[in-house]
Amino acid sequence: MPEITILQRWITRFLEHLEIGKNKSKKTIENYHHYLQRFAGYYEKGDPSRLTLDDVHGYQMFLNRFADARGRGLGVKTQNYHLIALRAFLKYLVRQDIETLAPEKIDLKKIPERIVDFLTREEVERLFEVIDFGKRGGARDRAMLETLYSTGLRVSELVGLNRSQVDLERREFTVRGKDESRGLCFCRNAVFIGSVFTWRIGRTIGNRCLSVLGGIGKIRSLGLGSGGGSRRIRWKKWRGARGVWRASGNG
Repeated sequence: MPEITILQRWITRFLEHLEIGKNKSKKTIENYHHYLQRFAGYYEKGDPSRLTLDDVHGYQMFLNRFADARGRGLGVKTQNYHLIALRAFLKYLVRQDIETLAPEKIDLKKIPERIVDFLTREEVERLFEVIDFGKRGGARDRAMLETLYSTGLRVSELVGLNRSQVDLERREFTVRGKDESRGLCFCRNAVFIGSVFTWRIGRTIGNRCLSVLGGIGKIRSLGLGSGGGSRRIRWKKWRGARGVWRASGNG
């Protein structure tokens, strides 16, 4: 059985701190675990107190040249995620009075300026017009697309929306973020059709804004996560987005 290094012990403590002290989501902790285990596999010294800038430089080169079994490398953002996890880990060590490299000395890679994709008015109209209200699920599909388009929710956030989060009298619903923060969305009109809510969603408040549906998988969002719990609105098994997108002639 391989010996557990000092670094591995502190990584375990750090991940426990994220769970208990920071109340991070399970997925966030899994990501940090993945990134830090990759660093631990690279860093042979096994002791964070011996970490130097040369070690970090070598690790950055390792990430930049990394390729999996299929020859796929790591994108710039993914490389930065690894470095962000390492900086957060080092900050934790400093707060625990562990001598190590100053986290602020680790620079992230510059990310190329992002070109924002968006739909034209005509493309949006075609996207909505292709929905057949004569078919089962037509009203549901329209409700989902309008909600995504008007609020900037992620698909996973919409799928995870619970009935308990919807207030028909006040015409609003809440969305819980990854850090348990909540965002509030307003409905101009709400109609209950069977077990499906059809909404005309208005602008949101706080840190959210009216977003544009830039194609399936490109929902513009400002970071709120999905809600949990039971009694989910019956659109969880919705799989019509890609078919609607293609049928509209946009892709």
